[in-house]
Parts: sequence; structure tokens; C-alpha cells
Amino acid sequence: QAVRLFEEALQLFRASRDGRGATNCLLCLKEAHTRLGDAFKASQMIHLLQEYYPEEEVWFLVRQLESDLEQARASGDRKSEAEAHVAVGDAVAELDVSAANQHYQKALKLRESLGGQDARGEAECYGKLAGLMAVQGELGGALETYKKGSAVLGDVWREGSEETVLTGSDLMYGLGCAYLETNHYEEAVKVLSRCLQLRRECGDEAGEYETSNKLAIAYMRAGDVYKATEALKTGVGGEFVSEVEHPGQVTGTGSLVCTLMNVQRHEDALRSIALHESNLALHKARGNERGEGQCYWALGVAYASIDQLQQAADSFSICYQLRLVSGDSANLAPSLRRKGLAMFNCGNIRSATEDLEGYVNLMNQHEHQQLPRTPDNTIAHHVEALCALGKSYHRVGDVNSAADTLKTALNMAHSHVDRVSEARCLMAFATLYQDLWITKRSLDHYQKALEVYFELGDKDGETRCIMEMGRLQFIRG
Repeated sequence: QAVRLFEEALQLFRASRDGRGATNCLLCLKEAHTRLGDAFKASQMIHLLQEYYPEEEVWFLVRQLESDLEQARASGDRKSEAEAHVAVGDAVAELDVSAANQHYQKALKLRESLGGQDARGEAECYGKLAGLMAVQGELGGALETYKKGSAVLGDVWREGSEETVLTGSDLMYGLGCAYLETNHYEEAVKVLSRCLQLRRECGDEAGEYETSNKLAIAYMRAGDVYKATEALKTGVGGEFVSEVEHPGQVTGTGSLVCTLMNVQRHEDALRSIALHESNLALHKARGNERGEGQCYWALGVAYASIDQLQQAADSFSICYQLRLVSGDSANLAPSLRRKGLAMFNCGNIRSATEDLEGYVNLMNQHEHQQLPRTPDNTIAHHVEALCALGKSYHRVGDVNSAADTLKTALNMAHSHVDRVSEARCLMAFATLYQDLWITKRSLDHYQKALEVYFELGDKDGETRCIMEMGRLQFIRG
């Protein structure tokens, strides 16, 4: 009934060309469809919302704020100048990531020059810079930058200033989301729980709602359905949510969390795509090849997150070429790795094999030269690429190379005590043996992977192992 009434109101607002009213209706419809467990219709609402983005009004506001910035700069008041930079950065963030990043960086330098007198302001800048990194798919960098902001701010929940507590809650939320996106579920639960506590202290109802939804996803990924249900009661599920599904009302916890994840992923991806396609035109006009490369990287990450695999492969291919011709050697390996993974996911195994071999050779050169790893090129990323390369060799019939590559990946995960990567390697080995009908070895590797997933508290991984072990036992009779 709510959906029907919202749709009727939307038609009336559209007929009267009331953009604000139509936007509110679409937001309500998105939440309603999410409650019903319909990710497709909720995602349609997100597409429609893009029609009502007030770009001209935003540019008008940016011009006004830039005028305020000039006045603050002329006055010589560094604190006011920093605040003006942040205001311009906030306004332009949805239109030009590069410009927003420059304003936040300038604000951070000004606040650092105050000698610790504005720790809250410094932490705020770190949070905003981390947010831009997350939008561009630089999750490793975002995670580290959120941590820097938290370190600068200290124990905010013991501080009396509400403004400081709000800044702390924003940092906790960003850090929790970064942990969630990088599959660190226990850390995500811990940080988001702290964020929820801070936002309740401040009476931030919108923030409490937002955090409760993310916390529910983290609990569900960690396998705690009861706590996920409790979190949803202050989030999108409301007081009617339960583990049991109620047709036509609120769907069950499992379905609701799954829908919520898909809708939020779609929302973030569409925002990133719209933003970076706009920025791409700016960088092309300025002849900034490195900026273009970064835009295509972000577009590839966004397309991959919503399973538009060919668009992702195309974006990473252009990104790699631009970084190659612009001499951006520091970011060459990550783009080649993502290009290879995208090609593998598209089924273009020959190209995937060439790209992933190129990545492995490049990483061997980096290790020989003792170059440091970047947040977008960690041991976990290296192991992921080796696993995909092993699968590629298997697909083209080169079983020996497949086994050797997976063994290299497993040894790397062991030597760096990376249990998540170790489980990934064990699963890849188990699949290889399963396809070769070496059933006992396959079962042994699934069992080892199951033990690691149990240790990590990864219920999704445990379920996949048990399912495959069941299939093998069924085949064996």
C-alpha cells in the first residue's frame, strides 16, 4: 500500500515539475522496495534520482563559496581559510574529485600549521580525503587515511564537545565501511558499534539509521543473524523486522541484508560512474593523462562492483594504457592486475593469462628492486592475482603451470601469515583437484579451507566449503 501511494505522489510531483517533491518520493520508494526485498526496483529508483541532481545550483553555490574563500585568504586568518577550503571541497565533491581533493589537502596543511590547536579540523580533513579515496576505489588508501584521522582525534567519546564527537562518529563510520568492503568483518562490527554509540550520544537519528544498516550487514557477514536483526530494527527494517519473512510487509533478515547490500553497492557505483564520467571530460580538456587514468580506474572498480564485466574490462584496459604512456609507474601494476582479473571474469582467458603473467613479472621486478607495496598492491592482491592466473592456466589445459602457480600463492600467503589469502588458495587447489577427479585431495583441501574460515569467523566461506564437500561425497556415493 505504501509503494502504491508513493508512486501516485511521484506522478503528481512529476506532473507539476516539483523536483524536490519527486526526489523525496523516490527516496521513500527506494526504502520501501528495499524493505520488501526487491533490489531491482530499489536500484531503478536510484537511476531515476539522477535525473533530479541540481548541477546548475551546485555550481552557483561553488562560485559563491570561492568568493568567500578569497575573502578569508585576504584576511590572513588561517583557520577561516581552512574552513572555506572545506566548504568549497564539500560543494564540488560530487562534480570534480580532483578539485575537491586539492581543497581538502590545502585545508589540512593550514590546520596542521596551527600546531595542534585544531585537531578536530585535521581529523575532519583526513576523513574527507579518505572518503574521496573510497569513491575512487582506493580502499587500502582510504582505510589507512581513516586510521590517521582517528589517531589525530584520539578518544572522542570522552570529549565533551558535540562537534568533536560528530567528527569522530563520521571517521568511525568511514573506517567501519572500509573494513567491511575489505572483508574484515570483526573489525567492521567493532568500529561500527562504536560509531552507533557516538551517533546516539549526539542524537543524530539519520546517522543512527545509516550506521544500523551497515552494522546489520557486518553482523550478517560474520554469521550473527540475531544481532543483524536487532541492528535492522533501528535501520531499514523498523520494528517489524524478524528472521521470518512476512510477504507484502518486511522481508526476513537474510533477504533484507542481501537486498540492502545490493542496493547500496548499486547506489555507490552509479554515483561513482556519474562523477568520474564528468571528471573524465575535464581531464581530457586539460590534457591530463594521469587524471584520465585515475578516472578510468575508478570507473572500472564501479562497473566491476555491479557486475558490468565488459565495461569494467574496457575501463581497466584504457587505464593501463594511459598509465603506461604517462609514465605513472607507481600505479602500473595495480591497473594491470585489475585488467587481468576483469578479462578472466569476462571469460577472455587468453588475454587474462597474458595480463596476469605480466603483472607477476612486474611484481618480481619490484621485489628485486625492493620497492615498497602500495595500498592497492598488497600481498592479498598479489595472491588473488596468482590464484586467478592458476585458474587461467587450468582453463587452457596447462595443469602443471596451474599447480605451480597456486603453490607459489599458497607459500606467499603462509609466509606473510595472511589467513584470508591462504583460504582462497586452498579453495583454488580444491577446485583444481575436483575438476581433475582427484576427489580425496580435493576433500582434504576443502577441509583445510573450512578450518581457516571457521577460525576467521567467515560463515559464507564455511558454507561454500561444506556445500562443495557435500557434492564430492555425493559423487563418491
